[in-house]
This record gives sequence, C-alpha cells and structure tokens, in this order.
Amino acid sequence: MELIALDIVDRVATLTLQSDDKNTITHPFLDQLKSHMDSALHSDARCLLIQSSNPKFFSNGFHPDVFLDQPAEEKSGIMRKLVKLGMEQFLFPLPTVCAVSGYAAGGGAFIAAYCDFRFMSAQKARIGFTEVQLAMTIPSAALELLNHRLGLQNTLKCILPGDMLGSEDCLRLGLVDEICVDAESTRSRAADQARKLAALPRESLISLKKGALSHIDTSNFDARIEDDMKEIERLMATPDCESAFAALKEGRRPRYQ
Repeated sequence: MELIALDIVDRVATLTLQSDDKNTITHPFLDQLKSHMDSALHSDARCLLIQSSNPKFFSNGFHPDVFLDQPAEEKSGIMRKLVKLGMEQFLFPLPTVCAVSGYAAGGGAFIAAYCDFRFMSAQKARIGFTEVQLAMTIPSAALELLNHRLGLQNTLKCILPGDMLGSEDCLRLGLVDEICVDAESTRSRAADQARKLAALPRESLISLKKGALSHIDTSNFDARIEDDMKEIERLMATPDCESAFAALKEGRRPRYQ
C-alpha cells in the first residue's frame, strides 16, 4: 500500500500523506517517507512539498499499536527512527514547504514544524506537541532542532502544556509562517510557494540552505539519541503511559495516577 504518494512535476517533489484515516505514523510510513525524500533529492526537484490527502488530519502522530503491548526495544526503535528521519528532514538540502490543512499532533507536529515554509488553515487545523498528554517525553535531540526553529521560550510554551494550538497561536509562536482561509487555500498557497522556489537555481538553493544551517552541530546527535531512548523506555514502562495509549486507542481521555 502506498502510504505516502510521491509526485515530481515541474521540479517540485510533492509528498502526499495518505496512510489511514488519521495519517498515523508506523514503521512502513517512516520507511516510505525516507525513501521518497531520497528519491526527491536525487531527482531534478528543487523543492519538497509535504501535504495531506485528508483535510481533517495532516498526521495524528504514532499509531497506538506501535506502542501497546510491545517490548521496550520496539517502542524505542520506532521513536529512534522518527528522530533520525526528523533530523534528515530539518537538514534536507532542498527547501521544504508544508501545508497543514488538518490536525498535526506528536510526530506529525514535528514533520510540519521541521519544514522551512509552513502554511496553515484557519479552519480546523491544529498543531500540538502532545507527548505530555500521553505521559511521554520528547527526545532532546528533536527538541534542539525545534529550539532552532522557535527559540527556547516558545518551545517550552508548545511542549509543556501539550495543547493543540490553533492557527493564530501557531503564527504567534513561529510554528507557521502564514494562515490561509481553509484547507484548499492552504494547499494552493503552499504549492505556489513550492513552484516559486522550484524556479530558482538548484545549486544556489542548496548552498544557501547549507550556509543557513551551518551553525547546527550534529556530531553528537547519534549519542544523544541513544541516551534519549533510555529515557523513552523508562517512561513508556510506567502505568501512566500504558494507560494513556490504551485510552488513545479507545478514543477517550487518559486518567493519570
């Protein structure tokens, strides 16, 4: 099944998320995202555009089944894969554009936030780093990149309450660059920006983005991620986390001890 569609037209590589009714994240989802990013980079594309086929959900984060009743190494394994892929997305050599036309939560919020240009619908779109609501944490390596995007204080405002934020709050915190009227205009505006970038010289775009990101030191990221995974495994073994994911699967609010 094609969980993410890749289309390259007029030097714009468009990734359309279409995994399930909430575009949840699984191992196959991440594998296809990685494969399509690599394909886009080795094509004639000059810009990467990420959007959703579902106007209600950009990506609702991890599917509960990737954590429920799974061994600790499986839980940390998929988190490790997402964090490493997120770093690749943040540092992707080509400019990246995102159309957030629906809910983007947890891992889905990071996929949206890590893009260079972010457009969001004013209607039912929300972005939320909801890990605290699931009694989880966010790997420090992922948070460092978010700090580069938002600044420390805005990052704390996003992650500590774990709220699902509307478009005005997202614009104020720097999570998005522009608010659009609805899902259709969000996708249209993002596509316009992608086409504008794709009309520019590829090598110049790559050089400029590389220079802009040159201050980010990734030499210790792998070691940081391994330390992060130990903390992830510890928290995921707690009763609060287990019950939170069970509640998520059943569509109810979690209750914490």
